[in-house]
Amino acid sequence: MKRTGTKDVKEKPNPTRESLVLIVDDDPTARDLIRVTLSREGHHLVYAANGSQALAKARELTPDLILLDVMMPDINGFEVCRRLRTDPLLGQVPIVMITALTDRDARLQGIEAGADDFISKPLDPAELRARVRTITRLNRYRLLRERAVFEQLVKVLPDGLVITDAEGVVQLVNPTMLRMLAVDEEGDVVGKELLTFVAPQGSAALSTCIRDVVAAAPEATQAETWFIRSDGKRFAAEINARHLTWQGEPAAQIIVRDATERKLAEEKLHAYAQQQTALYTIASTVAASSLKPDELLADALDVVLNVLDADAGWVVLPGSTEETPSRVVASRAVPASLLADGTPPTSDKLAQAGLREHVSIPLSAGDGVLGVMEIAWRQPYSCTEADRSLLTAISQQLGLALRNAQLYQSALQVDRLQVLNELDQALVATLDPQEVAHIALHRIAEALDAPTGTLLLIPPHPNAGVEIFTVNGERIEAPPCDDLPRRLRDSREALLLSGDKLSQIAFSCELVEQWGSSALVIPVRDEDDLVALLALGGRPDSRPFTDEERALAQAVASRARQAIQNARLYQASQQQSARLATLNAISAAA
Repeated sequence: MKRTGTKDVKEKPNPTRESLVLIVDDDPTARDLIRVTLSREGHHLVYAANGSQALAKARELTPDLILLDVMMPDINGFEVCRRLRTDPLLGQVPIVMITALTDRDARLQGIEAGADDFISKPLDPAELRARVRTITRLNRYRLLRERAVFEQLVKVLPDGLVITDAEGVVQLVNPTMLRMLAVDEEGDVVGKELLTFVAPQGSAALSTCIRDVVAAAPEATQAETWFIRSDGKRFAAEINARHLTWQGEPAAQIIVRDATERKLAEEKLHAYAQQQTALYTIASTVAASSLKPDELLADALDVVLNVLDADAGWVVLPGSTEETPSRVVASRAVPASLLADGTPPTSDKLAQAGLREHVSIPLSAGDGVLGVMEIAWRQPYSCTEADRSLLTAISQQLGLALRNAQLYQSALQVDRLQVLNELDQALVATLDPQEVAHIALHRIAEALDAPTGTLLLIPPHPNAGVEIFTVNGERIEAPPCDDLPRRLRDSREALLLSGDKLSQIAFSCELVEQWGSSALVIPVRDEDDLVALLALGGRPDSRPFTDEERALAQAVASRARQAIQNARLYQASQQQSARLATLNAISAAA
């Protein structure tokens, strides 16, 4: 034993030390003869009087050579030999069988059992010494080769390797593990408990892992834990531990794989999935809510408070004129005294009410801000990058919903506006971009009594072709529409074009339709990007599109944009989940 660090560390196996020879014979006289014969050869001799003792001592000591008598009372030598050969830790130990049997069948039986050589009784001391000397020398060379291979594998292993004793004290560590721990010297790790380098929340899992494998668990034990580097930083790791006999004693061989990148990918995917779930919940709530702005905002506020785990919230809308003050149209868990005059509370009043943190979510639609949703917490709130992304998406989603609700209220006299609510219900039921396009086009064409209509769905990638949907249910794939007029590409409002002009545009996309003298074209935008073009026409000259119909078509296009965006995000999420599942399967297989 030698002292290193804070714990006793066993000497590493040394193939040049004296050979350990296990002598198995039930005859004390025979054992004494062998002892006298080999005592001056520099071997360390141990003895077993029967087959059961032989198996126990072999597993305990892992000898370099076994001299095994055949004729024993409990378990004969052939059976002992067979059992040793099936043991993964003892299967390579040389076995010389000692027997008085000289017939050919007995020797064949020994060879079948796995014996390497035979010595016949009565023993010839000179022959015995020569056989033992030759076998131990060959075995020593084999151990040297195996040791060299082992050390080379330890050095080049891409994962961390640690061997600990039954108490969890590190006996060996490879260079990869030293780099993981940001440690330069092997002595800074060897001799210390492995748990010294493990974060408190991961120590229990690793301790259980070591305990199980040291107890000779038949299968490898896997776990996840957190290691602490010498600079104090932590990293996640996957642990794969197996039982090992180290210097004749039970130990644990632990493979450590850095799981930091996988953990980060999982966290990002989890945050993305949470964001998409939150947005879908908000969209579903808004779609099922009343189209009265105040009621819609109250329903949305309930959902947002739950999604953000907030304590209170309120929604402020501007007055109808510049002289009219802003007003609170919906609130939750805000003290009545703060809203007594109907105006938004100040930061000082919020602090006095115990609301320490709050964020403002502008309800944006296009280039304008229609109102503000205020969310407050009683405890400190740290806004992460994922939170900011979610707040931005909520801002756009609720802003669009609010604008649509206000549009609906301002145009109640047009009976066809009921199509918006029906469209919402239909769009909520699908996350397929093609179905969204078909539904939106069919509903608006039917509501406006437009015989001719198309929706050009522009893919997110500029070089990809467009999809064209028609009112009669056709779907046409066409090359990219690179020649769309600048007026269409840059516009954010509905446009009226002549039928001839629109036919030229449609013809460039390999579609010919009868548009009539006047056609309505609505660019569908996602902020700065053109997502789709909705075109309606075919009506007689006596029935041009009215301002109310243009407003309705604009609203449908906006809802279609949001539904298409949600559908594409959902498909991207599904693809990302599939890729992560594949990576996890590959990692588990490795």
